[in-house]
This record gives sequence, C-alpha cells and structure tokens, in this order.
Amino acid sequence: MQIEPLMDTIWLDLLIAALFGLAGGFGLGLLQENGIELPRTCKKIVKQEGEENKVTFYLDLGFLADMLVGALAALVLYALNQPGNILQLIAVAVTSGLGGAGILKGYVQAQRNQELGSVAQEAINIANMQAAAPPVPEGGTRGPVEDVGGGQPHAQERLDELQGMVDEMTRRGR
Repeated sequence: MQIEPLMDTIWLDLLIAALFGLAGGFGLGLLQENGIELPRTCKKIVKQEGEENKVTFYLDLGFLADMLVGALAALVLYALNQPGNILQLIAVAVTSGLGGAGILKGYVQAQRNQELGSVAQEAINIANMQAAAPPVPEGGTRGPVEDVGGGQPHAQERLDELQGMVDEMTRRGR
C-alpha cells in the first residue's frame, strides 16, 4: 500500500499532521484539572534498608510531553489510516493529539491505581490478622513471635512502609 500525499509531498503531510497533533496535545493540557503543567525537575528518594538512600533526579516535561505524544499519535494515525482530504487530516491530527496523550495518561493512572489497590489489600490483610490475634493478657505481653498481628512481629513497621508507599504514589500522581 502506497500513501498518496494530500499536499505536494508526503513530508508536508507529515509536518501538518505533526503540527496539528502538537496542537491537540496542547489542548489536552488545557483540559487537565490542574491546567498547563510547566516542565520541571523532580527528585525521587528511594529508601533502602541498611544502605544509603538513593536519590534520582529526573525531568518532568509537563505539557511538552502531552504535545510530543500528541504529534506522535497523529503521525501514527496518518500512517495507518490516510485521510481523504486536508480537512480530514487536520481533524484526525487534532483529535489524535488530544486522545493520544489522554490514553497514555489513563494507562499510567490505571497502573498507579493498581499499585495503590495492592498496597491497600496488604494493609487490610495485616489489619485482619491483628483483629484475629488473641488479646494480650492484662499485665502480660505477647511472645516474641506473635508480637503484633498473629505471627507478624513487625506488622506496624510494615504498615508504616505501606503508608510511605501510598504517600509516594500519591505525590507522583499529582
């Protein structure tokens, strides 16, 4: 299958698709709850037991990422389904620019929600084990193995770790 250009050359068609895909990605940024996010540098601290904390710096492209993904989505859609005229090219490019970045963000958010769900399930399991554990006798203590949570000697520590994970995932999602 050979692609017939709508304009003089295929490169001009691709340029138009990319530019309107960029515009669609920018439009997605305008529609976001927080509005346009400017590019910024971020710092992530990974706590490692028994070792020094690992610090990673990265660049969050903000609305520029939406625009780049929008342009890429418009180019892919043009290659897969060539429009019949220039008006269709523009409409498809803007729509794919809006949707391409939106689909990618939706995927990332679904992954984050899945992680949060597994953390929540683990916390519920620990709470259920603590609730099922026999009460501490008055003036007594539990044995070293059944300290907290029915055989979970470090349940409170694990709950604190889980809370830290939820806080980090929530920060990333903003």
